[in-house]
Amino acid sequence: MILGIGVDIIENNRFRKWEKYPPKVFYKVFTEQEYLDGTKNGFSAQFFSSRFAAKEAFYKALSQALFSQKKIDQKFSFISIANKIKIVKNEWNIPELKIDRASISEIAQTKIPEFSTNLSISHESKTSLAFVVIS
Repeated sequence: MILGIGVDIIENNRFRKWEKYPPKVFYKVFTEQEYLDGTKNGFSAQFFSSRFAAKEAFYKALSQALFSQKKIDQKFSFISIANKIKIVKNEWNIPELKIDRASISEIAQTKIPEFSTNLSISHESKTSLAFVVIS
């Protein structure tokens, strides 16, 4: 059963200006490993915009899932959980979400139920898009 769906599209140029920011700014949204992956071969605005879109899509899907299941009474912000969501690639080089459930539960002030996630990321030269399904 689908509990939540989220989608986000972002212009890659939004992240070009981030190149001049120190790592501590990135760590508000990205994990340390994501920062290292996005800068190891020079700065990649497309990498960061696609990961940001994936995190935002997950936030939307999670919010919908919690609200529809009546598991939450108050809103929590995207920025409060962004660095608790990690995008990794599996053995088939397919992106997957790794979620710090304990931290997100504490921030959202509710127990995050067990669920599975499906993530799809796509990008072109100017935009990145992510789609998340929680079931």
